[in-house]
Amino acid sequence: MKTKLLCILLMCIALIGCNNINKTKNLEEKELTNEQVFIDEFVNDFIVEIDVEVEKSDIFHIFYLTNNFENYFIGKQAIGVSVIGRKEFQKIKFNLPKDTIPTRLRIDFGSNKEQNIIKLKSIKISYEDRTLTLTDSLFTKYFEHNKFIDLLGDETMKLILDKEGKYDPYIIGKVWLNRKLEKLAN
Repeated sequence: MKTKLLCILLMCIALIGCNNINKTKNLEEKELTNEQVFIDEFVNDFIVEIDVEVEKSDIFHIFYLTNNFENYFIGKQAIGVSVIGRKEFQKIKFNLPKDTIPTRLRIDFGSNKEQNIIKLKSIKISYEDRTLTLTDSLFTKYFEHNKFIDLLGDETMKLILDKEGKYDPYIIGKVWLNRKLEKLAN
């Protein structure tokens, strides 16, 4: 009888041990899943959404600075989003990392040198329950463009190569936008 009881006890311990190993594996898998879900859980963080027509597929980037004393946009403070070329407007959303309060923004319109014309209808910046929406009539007040962009009017931009064949079209926020970002965060 004691032998049977001892065998049953050992089997229970073995089953519990195996079950704990499976639970540990499941927790590790859930942690990986949670990291992926966490990327999409930006409830109270900055979201920049652009409504744009892009005919050729590309990758757009948003660069952000979080300190008024920073002067240069760097890769570790950038978010890239793949854009599928379409002849219709589409919304492209950039979720800034959790607890990031940007002081300056720059939007890069890709690296596809075959991209010729894009139409930018609006830029919407959201934080918590506050939103700033900029339409084409306000772009020049809040953003300046570089030499790789020629504004054609009514939301249309021509992206151009320079004489050396370089291509880096972007818009960068002016002081007015920086002040609006500060108000949005407070």
